[in-house]
Amino acid sequence: MMPGRALLLLCAAMAFTQSRSGPAPRFDQWRIIGPGGAGGMFLPTISPHDPKIVLERCDMTGSYISLDGGESWRMFNLRSGTSGFAFDPIRPNVIYAVTSALWRSEDTGRTWSMILPDPKKNTVEHMRGDHASAALTSDDPAYPAGHRVRMVAVDPNDSKRLYVALTGRRAGGSSTTALLLTADYGRTWSKLKEFTEEQVLLISLLPGKSR
Repeated sequence: MMPGRALLLLCAAMAFTQSRSGPAPRFDQWRIIGPGGAGGMFLPTISPHDPKIVLERCDMTGSYISLDGGESWRMFNLRSGTSGFAFDPIRPNVIYAVTSALWRSEDTGRTWSMILPDPKKNTVEHMRGDHASAALTSDDPAYPAGHRVRMVAVDPNDSKRLYVALTGRRAGGSSTTALLLTADYGRTWSKLKEFTEEQVLLISLLPGKSR
């Protein structure tokens, strides 16, 4: 026979359990704030200057920007799908986007300009494949044939210095990645290194260091 004390504790526990209905309370809340109906959404990137400014891209070429923390969104299209965004660490209104090319907005995403390759150097867009994938050819020597921009990073100590990785293939078919640097806001570029064996996944820049 169950001891009286144990029986009392069991009854108290059952009474407490029965007085609580439904699942245990949660202290976290989630709600959908992004646009939908355009495929998968990727690369949510929040401005370090203003948490209400958010960018993301979908798998159907378009990109989206919100200036009010996700309450409303505006789509913009830079032709081929976006593979990265970056904010200028000093100027809040300057944003970078990576497609086949490197783009910059100086008015918080309202308008965009191509800065690599140089659009004035016989840069031509070609639509290839049944997905209308955009590819570029250019006489810009900083943009080798068969390459495309893959990532960008802005120097946190000097926002005129940008690091860009371009990926492509050599004539023999082997893959290659070129790491470029501009110290004058994209007017001229120099090659820092070419990787033929390694795969570049990230460009990391820390305050006080560039690597």
